[in-house]
Amino acid sequence: MNIPSLSIASLKDKVESISLKSLLLPLFGILVFISLWQVGASRVHTSLGEFLVPSVVYEQWNSLVAEHQNERVKEEAFYERQEKRIEARQAKDPSYVGKLRDYTGKPTFFDQIFTSLYTVLAGFGLASLIAIPLGILIGLNSSVYSALNPVIQVFKPVSPLALVAFGHHGCECDLCYRRPNVFEIFPNLHVYCDLMLHVADFD
Repeated sequence: MNIPSLSIASLKDKVESISLKSLLLPLFGILVFISLWQVGASRVHTSLGEFLVPSVVYEQWNSLVAEHQNERVKEEAFYERQEKRIEARQAKDPSYVGKLRDYTGKPTFFDQIFTSLYTVLAGFGLASLIAIPLGILIGLNSSVYSALNPVIQVFKPVSPLALVAFGHHGCECDLCYRRPNVFEIFPNLHVYCDLMLHVADFD
């Protein structure tokens, strides 16, 4: 099988093949969509208020970005104050060993995005480590299959959304609020375990 080599000439041909029309049409479609959104949303009135228009969404996005930046500035200032306090204390007492406290400010929108992605990836990784070897073992050993099949049949019809409650157990401490725990990972674990174990169901 001949694999075509990527050369400067081929790249140049591909760049030249991109016409102005192919660039403007998608942009035009996006502008039309935003215009229809702006006009249509301004006419929608509900009991909860007006439907959000693109301009309001853009303003809210800017406020979220500004809030994240301000929180990072506060975090840096928080650690700088601690470092200066420790240095002043060590100047008086060289044997003093200072300890930096963790910043406990409010998580921003971007912090919560990272937490959500971390939770999903942690659930996928944990499920893969458990479910893949277990699924292979169940498929190879009929005794293990007979032992675990009732458990699989019980959890199979359960919707993962029904297990989200495990991740919201009412704890509002700083540790649980800022970091995902095993209860938050469990719904993701259930999804992938059910997927991996399903191949072992011979019925």
